[in-house]
Amino acid sequence: MNHKTDKVNISVVRRIWREIHMNKGLLFIAIITAIFNVAVTIAIPAMIGSAIDDITDSIENSSNLLANTNVNIGVIVLLVVLSALSSYILQITAYKIAYGTAFSLRNELEQKLHRLPLVFIDRVSKGELINAVSVDTEILSDRLVQAIVQFLTGILTVIGTIIIMLCINVRLALVVICITPLSLLTAKLITLRSKREFAAQSALRASLSAHSVEWIGNQKLVSAFNMEDESIERFGAVNEKLRKVGFLAELFAALVNPTTRFVNGLVYTFTGFFGFMMILGVIPGGGDVSASAAGAVTGGILGGGVVTVGVLAAFLTYANQYTKPFNEISATYAELQSALASAKRIFTILDEAEEDNTESYILPNGEHDIAIKNVSFAYSSAKTVLKNIDIEISSGESIAVVGPTGCGKTTLINLLERFYEPSSGEIFADKAAFSGITKRSLRKNLSMVLQDSFIFPDTVLENIRYGSDATTGQAMSAAKTIGADSFIRRLPDGYNTKINDGDELSAGQKQLICLARVMVFNMANPAAILILDEATSNIDTVTEKKISKAVKLLTKNRTSIIIAHRLSTIKDADKIYVIADGEIVQSGSHDELINTDGIYSMMYSS
Repeated sequence: MNHKTDKVNISVVRRIWREIHMNKGLLFIAIITAIFNVAVTIAIPAMIGSAIDDITDSIENSSNLLANTNVNIGVIVLLVVLSALSSYILQITAYKIAYGTAFSLRNELEQKLHRLPLVFIDRVSKGELINAVSVDTEILSDRLVQAIVQFLTGILTVIGTIIIMLCINVRLALVVICITPLSLLTAKLITLRSKREFAAQSALRASLSAHSVEWIGNQKLVSAFNMEDESIERFGAVNEKLRKVGFLAELFAALVNPTTRFVNGLVYTFTGFFGFMMILGVIPGGGDVSASAAGAVTGGILGGGVVTVGVLAAFLTYANQYTKPFNEISATYAELQSALASAKRIFTILDEAEEDNTESYILPNGEHDIAIKNVSFAYSSAKTVLKNIDIEISSGESIAVVGPTGCGKTTLINLLERFYEPSSGEIFADKAAFSGITKRSLRKNLSMVLQDSFIFPDTVLENIRYGSDATTGQAMSAAKTIGADSFIRRLPDGYNTKINDGDELSAGQKQLICLARVMVFNMANPAAILILDEATSNIDTVTEKKISKAVKLLTKNRTSIIIAHRLSTIKDADKIYVIADGEIVQSGSHDELINTDGIYSMMYSS
C-alpha cells in the first residue's frame, strides 16, 4: 500500500515539476541565484575561521591585530551582504514561480470544467470543485515557495559543505556523514504518519467546503424545515474530524523539526569533541595553532588538513550548515504532504475524460427539421429514463411534451441541447446527426428557458443581454413584451439594479427575466428553435396570461418545443406528446387527446 502511495506521490511531483518548468526563465534565475547564495554562504565560515587564526597568531606573536584582520573582516561583511541580497532575490523568484504555477493551474481548472461533460459536474459536489479551484491551488502555491527555496539551497549546501569538510579533515567529515542517516531515518518515520493525516485533512476540508456551499445555497429550505440544528450538527461532526486530523497532521509535521535538530545537535557535539581532542593531540590530527583555516580548506583534499582552533570553528560551522538542510528539508517535506494531497485532487480533475469534440459539421443558422429516432437514455445502468423515443418536428412546427413528474421530459431537453448523449438511437437536424454537429453551432440554433431560473451576479440589464449583443433598447423592448418591464422599473436602480444570487427577486420575477433573455436572443436569431422547459412553473395566473401571449408571439411560425405541467399553456401546440415511465404513450393535438381516454385527458380534467 505504501509502495503504491509513493508511486502516486512521485507521479504527482512530476506533474508539479512540469507545471513549474513552464516558468523556465524564472527557474533558471532561481537556480543561478541559489548556486551563488550557497557559494557565498559556504565561503563565510572559512573567512571567519581564518580571522580567528589571524587573531590567535597576532596574540601569540604580538603583531598588529588590525593589520591581520581588517581584510578578512571586510571580506566577511561583503559576503554577508551578498548572501542576504541573493537570498532575497531567490525568495522573490520562488514566490513568482509558485504563484505563477497556481495562476496557471486555476486557469487550467476553469477551462477544464467547461470541457467536462455534465455527467461529471452532476456527480461531484460543487463544494469539492470550488475547493479545488480556490483552496487547493492556494495551498499548493504556499508550499511550493518553501519547497523551491529549501530544496534548491539545501541540496547545493549539502554537496558544497561535504566537499569543504573533506578538504579540511577527512576523519572529522566522516564523523558528520556517518551520523547524518540517523536524522534522515527519524524524519522518514515521522513523515510517513504525517502523510496519511494530511491526505485525510485535505479530504475533510473538501467535505467541509461542500457542506458550506450546500447550506448557503439552500439556507431558506433549511430554515423552512427547522433543520438548523441538524445542519449545525452535521457541520460540527465534520469540523471535529477536521480538527483532530488537522491537529495530528500539524503535530507530526512539527515533530520533524525538533527531532532532527536533536540529532543534528548530536552531530555538532561529536564533531566538536573529536576536533577538540585533535587540537589537544589526544587524537592525531592537531597541529600548530598558527596554521590557517583558509589554508586548511584549500590544501590537502582528502588528505586530512591540520586542525587548529580557527579550523575547528570553521568546520563546526560547516557541520551545522551541512545538517541544517536535512532539518529544513525534512520539515518542508512534512508540510509538502498537504500540497501533494491538494495537487492530487487538482490533477484528478484535470485528468477527467472530456466531452467528445470530434464533430466537424457546422450547422448553419436557419430553420431545421428535427427528428428524434429510437432514442433511449440512462443516467446509470440501474434505471433507464427514456425508452425508444420517436418524435418528428417539422420546421415551423410547435410541439409540446407533457407527462407526470420524473417521466423524462427535462432529460429529453438535455439530449436536444447535447448536455448528455443518448445511450442508443440518434437525433437529427435535417439529415445531419447531432453527434456529428459541433455543439457550438448546434446551440446557436437553440434558444431555451430552463426549468431552473439562472440569475447571474450582475445588473438586470446584463442578465437580459446575457449571450447576445443586444442594445439597451432591445433588452428593454423584450422585457416589455414579456411583461417584466413594470417590476424592473420598480427596482432601486431599474434596469441597472445589481442583483447578487437573485434572492432579491421572486421566483416568478427570475423566470420573467430569463424569458426576456431568450426573447433578446431570438431577436438576433429569429430562426432559432425555441425550447421552453416549464417556463411558467413559478408564475401566477395573471402573469401566466401575459407570458402565454408572449410565448404565442415567440412560437409563431417558429420551430418550438414546450415542456409544461400547466396544460393550458400548450393547447395551441401543433402536436402534443405524452410521456409516462420514459415512453411515449400518446400523441396528437389537444382536441384529439382530450377526446381520447388516456393520461392526457385525465391530467387535463384534474
